[in-house]
Amino acid sequence: VPIMFRRRSKPFALRRGRITASQAYALERESSQQTLLAELVREKAGLPKAFTGNEATRYGTEAEPLARAAFAEEFDLPVAEVGFVTLGRLGASPDGIAGGRLLEIKRPHTRAIPDTPYAEHLAQVNFQLGVCGLSDAFLWYWSFAEDRVFNLTFDEALWQRQRETAERLLAELDAIEDPQAW
Repeated sequence: VPIMFRRRSKPFALRRGRITASQAYALERESSQQTLLAELVREKAGLPKAFTGNEATRYGTEAEPLARAAFAEEFDLPVAEVGFVTLGRLGASPDGIAGGRLLEIKRPHTRAIPDTPYAEHLAQVNFQLGVCGLSDAFLWYWSFAEDRVFNLTFDEALWQRQRETAERLLAELDAIEDPQAW
């Protein structure tokens, strides 16, 4: 059963020791899986994160409330904030729920709004749907000049692969007794 936490309730502490939806694309490639495991080991060792954000992530985070309001107005759907949702040691923080569907907003900083969703966003949204126990999502690319919404459906087979890979990596993490020496 997914557990939901409000956005302001210790968001970074809740992510500790979990694989989150923003890391879902890394689960699809072996080399990225090893990078993800190394990040988890660093975290377990108490070392600072290698990536703490950049101009593009700050841009998206700062614009999120405005984008959420724009979505609600454009589609005439109220958007409920969700916060951080956990399912065991997996986690997701979708941008909202609108009309019973998960909402993920992407506000491209340097990339054009795509004609088809980027693969990393498809992986992220599917992981979020799995963690949240939902079947449908809006993936909305938005800028002041243009927007595009994609209606996505949960892919059970992809979720099983994502979950199995995440659980394997977390088991490898748990088996590391001395992360400082790793």
